[in-house]
Amino acid sequence: GRIDALNGTDAALKTTDASLSMRIDALNATDAVLKGVDDGLSSRIDALTNIYVNELNVTDKQLIVTDATLGSRVDALNATQYELRGNDTALGVRVSALEAAKSALEQVDVDVRALIGALNATDAVMHATNAELKTRLDALNATDTELQAKEAELSGRVDVLNTTDEELKTKDTELSGRIDKLTPPKCIPPGGDKLQFNGTNWLCVCVNSWTGATCEVPPSPPPPPPSPPPNCLQIQAPVRGFMGDCEQDMTHGSSCTFTCEDGYYIDGNTTCSFGNVFVGICKPKPVLWARFDDPTHVGKDYSELAIDMEATGDGVKYEYDDERGGVLRVTNCDHLQSSSYAASYPRGSSSYTYAFWFKVNISSINTAYNQGWGPAGFGVSSRCGQKTVAGIGIAALSRPGKLNTGHWCDDMFGGAGSNDDSLGSNVADGTWHHVTVTYDGATGIEAIYEDFAQLAWRNQGFLNIQPGKVYIGDTSQLLIGLVADDVKCVLSPGGLIDDFVLFNRALSHDEIATMGDIPSPPPSPPPSLPWARQQKLTASDG
Repeated sequence: GRIDALNGTDAALKTTDASLSMRIDALNATDAVLKGVDDGLSSRIDALTNIYVNELNVTDKQLIVTDATLGSRVDALNATQYELRGNDTALGVRVSALEAAKSALEQVDVDVRALIGALNATDAVMHATNAELKTRLDALNATDTELQAKEAELSGRVDVLNTTDEELKTKDTELSGRIDKLTPPKCIPPGGDKLQFNGTNWLCVCVNSWTGATCEVPPSPPPPPPSPPPNCLQIQAPVRGFMGDCEQDMTHGSSCTFTCEDGYYIDGNTTCSFGNVFVGICKPKPVLWARFDDPTHVGKDYSELAIDMEATGDGVKYEYDDERGGVLRVTNCDHLQSSSYAASYPRGSSSYTYAFWFKVNISSINTAYNQGWGPAGFGVSSRCGQKTVAGIGIAALSRPGKLNTGHWCDDMFGGAGSNDDSLGSNVADGTWHHVTVTYDGATGIEAIYEDFAQLAWRNQGFLNIQPGKVYIGDTSQLLIGLVADDVKCVLSPGGLIDDFVLFNRALSHDEIATMGDIPSPPPSPPPSLPWARQQKLTASDG
């Protein structure tokens, strides 16, 4: 490779030398041309001298200048010639160096040839060694095959030995278990009481809750007793009530009974359960309370007066309701009526409140004569032809399904026989609703409540209620309770009634709310309504 590189360098130098020789030849040719030009000019100058002597004298200076220029060019050519001669010398030196390098490369070539000869000799030795190694490898492969066969044979023998070892281990475990069974354990006191053989094994009998194979595990400590449930603190008597036999602080699970002001009764005991106190409520005492809970005596009066009501026919029936328990259903124009009119019942212009729960469908109201369903009424008035003086019902045609209450001779909402001013939402929707009517004899204010919310009130004026009877059931005319005479009963399936109560005073909103066991914030004033005979209204909370 180095020889080829040197040869390439030598060829490049020869090419450069030839190029320089050509340049020298070109310069020589140029010099010859210039000499020819000089000779031509001399001839022309001589000719022109003979012809244009005067002109040559004029242009003599120009020619001198031209001659000087030509001299400069000749000097430049001479300098170029000197330069080329220097280059030729350098090329000669380089050629000499190349020749010396060539001699050295030739010597290297001799050395390389000697090395190649030595390598060839070594290659022959390696071939011989390779043949010998191949023979030895074939022998080793044969030996490996024999060893693999021997290994397979030994592996089979090892598997047999392993199987035998497993069988021996199993037998050893079996024998150890049998030995353990035959060897009784050492029962550790104080938990180990005695040894017992169950026919197969020896066992330690542990006492006092000690456990383990040798009764070595002590019993766990008993769990701490549970924390006592919290008590009820700072118990307060209900509204219109006294502490009775109750204390301000009650223990869990205890109970007591509050007492109430005159005219009220306590509904339910007061109990303490896990820090929560369940307080009985003081409710106003009614003068008549028909709960309809006794199927054998549906007209039983649960008030202190105990003036039971009597059924007028087989249409008065006890019925069980999933939501309210025992309730009353009246059909076939039958009804319940009080056996007497107690002295504590409303009379004259005294105050009163009556209320009850009811459930009715609009389809259960007979609308053939624009007559609704009147569940209850009481008293008579001489100026009304001995008709019931106060009652409430469900309107039929003009305002179907809405509450309508009044006095037969002075209907509260629009005059006798009129439903135009019926109140509230549709209560004939097949669900339970509560209605309350209050009358304050001192002010003449009468108010109606639907589901414990006041719907309307007006100055009814002063009434003159005479002793009559209390009626519960189908009514004879529009929405007034059934009277003793002039009966005009409209047959209809009616609805259900529950917990009819009559009070001989006008209950406040708070007292009315206790009948539903609901919170009782002061109600917002309801809107005023048109009346048949409008009078000056006086503000009242009912």
